Amino acid sequence: MTSDNMNAGQNRKSIYEYIIWMLHRLLADMRKNFVLLAACFVVISGTMIFLNSRKSDTYHASFTVVYEELVRKVYGDRLLKLNTLLIDNKTKAGSLLGLDDGAIKSLKAIEGTNILGEDLSEDMNTDRIPFIVNIYVTDTTYIPAIQKGIVNFLENGNSFLIDKRELKIKETEEELAFIEKQLQMMDSLKRKYDTRSSSKEAEKSPISSLYQLSYDLYKKKQALVKQREMPLNIYVIDDAIVPVSSKNSTVLVTLISFVVSFIVYLGILYLLIPAIRYKEA
Repeated sequence: MTSDNMNAGQNRKSIYEYIIWMLHRLLADMRKNFVLLAACFVVISGTMIFLNSRKSDTYHASFTVVYEELVRKVYGDRLLKLNTLLIDNKTKAGSLLGLDDGAIKSLKAIEGTNILGEDLSEDMNTDRIPFIVNIYVTDTTYIPAIQKGIVNFLENGNSFLIDKRELKIKETEEELAFIEKQLQMMDSLKRKYDTRSSSKEAEKSPISSLYQLSYDLYKKKQALVKQREMPLNIYVIDDAIVPVSSKNSTVLVTLISFVVSFIVYLGILYLLIPAIRYKEA
């Protein structure tokens, strides 16, 4: 056997022996500090499993919203304030959302995110990309009412939004009335030109541009009628109709809690305690 092979074999043996020595020391320390190990498992694992079990009756649902006014951050700030109020004063939160006692007691949390899942209150973009509202409830039968209440809160939550919508409706009605008068006047002019016998002569006359202007006003009228029929600033395009349980897999949570507990135990035993006992020379 060459010297290189002998050295490689010795290195493998030394690494193996070192691993065995480390495992022996770890097991010895675990027996010696069994109380600390048990405390880490009881406190950390017990807490994680308990918190997950509390989610067993909680369901998550979300709905997607498109909007015409303001920016996403404004809606995110309003949802954040609503969620804070939901924690501090459920009675007032229920009043703002127009929910009965059963629905507001079922509602546990509200949060807004953009389509990337980021906090809506941190989104500074000014585009008109839809955003998502997430709700957490204990009774899924209240989801439609809660969704309606949140949309109404975002739409009519303060006097500024209410006044702005009323002004928007008034401006729409006034513009529709003006366009209607213009179309009536154009219809009378077109009837007058239609009495001409020569179509070529009509094409050379201002009547062709009059027809185009009349068509443009008609399309504008259609858009305003649609705006009048849908005067809100926000609309739900994807209802919260598929709630899912917020509880994670019990087996997975248990395994993760054991790993976390053991890591904390190692950190306390080999880092925290030696640091506390350390004395400078």
